[in-house]
Formats: sequence, structure tokens, C-alpha cells
Amino acid sequence: MIVKELFDGIDMPNPVGKGEMLKLVSDKAGKKVSVFAKFNCLISCENARTFEDNAVRALGIDDLTLECRYTPDMFEPKYVSEIVQRLKRRLPLINGHFDGALYWTEENTVVIRIKHGGVQLLSKENFEGVLADEINRQFSSKYTVKLVREEGHEDSDEERMRLAYEQTMTAPEEPPEQPVVYSTGISDENTVTVDFRELPIESDGAQVIKGKFIHADKVKSIGELTEPMRDITIFGDVFDYAEKEIHSKKGEDKRIITVSITDYSGSVNIKAFQDQS
Repeated sequence: MIVKELFDGIDMPNPVGKGEMLKLVSDKAGKKVSVFAKFNCLISCENARTFEDNAVRALGIDDLTLECRYTPDMFEPKYVSEIVQRLKRRLPLINGHFDGALYWTEENTVVIRIKHGGVQLLSKENFEGVLADEINRQFSSKYTVKLVREEGHEDSDEERMRLAYEQTMTAPEEPPEQPVVYSTGISDENTVTVDFRELPIESDGAQVIKGKFIHADKVKSIGELTEPMRDITIFGDVFDYAEKEIHSKKGEDKRIITVSITDYSGSVNIKAFQDQS
């Protein structure tokens, strides 16, 4: 099911409407809703907010959040600016610090050069961790975030005064300072979840191409795989495939096949070794 079908009659940008539903999470009162959907194109902050605002008005609810999910290969550093804009609605401390910022990657680190100061303030509030978590949720990836200051630019007098004042204060023993945490606003303890993903093996006429029949209750989420486990069944979308030919020490010609899979809770590479024949 796509977003447009579920929210039929609600005006929304075309790219948002084409998203494939993953799940719907609501509080028990039905007043706060999170819509999880996967997309084959990157959704702009403007398009996401247009859908959210229109849905809230049409449904008469308090809040609706569109949770976009993508395959890891779709990640682009410049898209981080859209994620920052999305976070700005819930994290006022962002303010205008990222106006004109530059984004690039160095291996698995997203580097952001800020032109208008605020690096110390943002880092102190753990914004790098918050942003990294959001990037990794959307792209099932493992990026870190690093903020750097524009060369020759100093933090504003207001920021320096605030930091200086905080450094003179005696930190309270209880409770300990808590970093900023991004939240959809729905408590995990009081939610209702509707899962829209159906395993193809459960459909009528499904056939086993190779191996044994897969039972749905045996399927695990990739995000749950935090340690080595045996006999695991996963289900997801293939977003990359590669083959490499090698010549073993025993003089045998082999082929290494790598398949990259995501279920939008995480991603994994699966490798298989085959004879050239």
C-alpha cells in the first residue's frame, strides 16, 4: 500500500504519495501519529511538512510525523541539510546556525562546516549525536557527524557569554545533565502499531525457488542483530549486488557474490562463495 491510498482525499505532494507504507504508529487516543514509509527518491523538508500539516488539519489530530526511510545507497551529503530543517521544528537550539553550511563525507563521517558560529553550543548539547542517529534511522547506515567552524569565524558574543556563564556555574549532582534526544513525541508504552509489510511467501501461490519454506514468525528485524547469531531469517529489499572472481591458493577459480539487503531497521551484506562453473 502506498501513502496516497491510505490517506486518500488528503492533498499531498506527488513524491510523498508514492511512498510505500511500512507501518503506522499512533498513541492510544489516535491524536499523535507517525507514518513510516519507504521512498525511491529523497523527500524534501517542504514536501514532508506540506503532507504533515494537511493531514493534521484533515484528520483533526494533534500531530502527524512522516518518518522517511531509504536504502543506504541513496544517501547524499547535501540531503543532510533537509534533515536538519526537519529537526529544527522539534529542536529550537538549531536556530539559524546551519544557514549556508557546507556538507560532505569523509569515509563514514558527515562533516558540516558552519559559517555562523555555534559549534561549541551545538556540540555541548550533543547535536552531532542526535543528527547522526536520525541519518542512520532514515538510511539504515552507520554514520557519525562532525561539526567544524568556518575558518576565521568566531562564535558570537552572545554564544561566548552563555558558555562562559555556564562554565562558572557549579554543576548539580542530581539529576545529571541529559543530552538532547530527538523524539517523535509518542510514548513507546502507549502505542498502537499497524504493520503494512507483508512477506511475499505468505501470498497465494507463493513458491519456494531455493531452500526451505520460510515461516513469518521466524523472520527477525536486521536492527535486532547486534551480535553473531546462527540460523537467522531476514526479509528486506536488495539495494546492491556485486560479483568478484578470485583464484584460490588451491588453484580453484571461485566467485564471491555480495548482496546488500535492508529492511529499513538496518542493513547487512551477505556473501556467498561459488565455483565458476
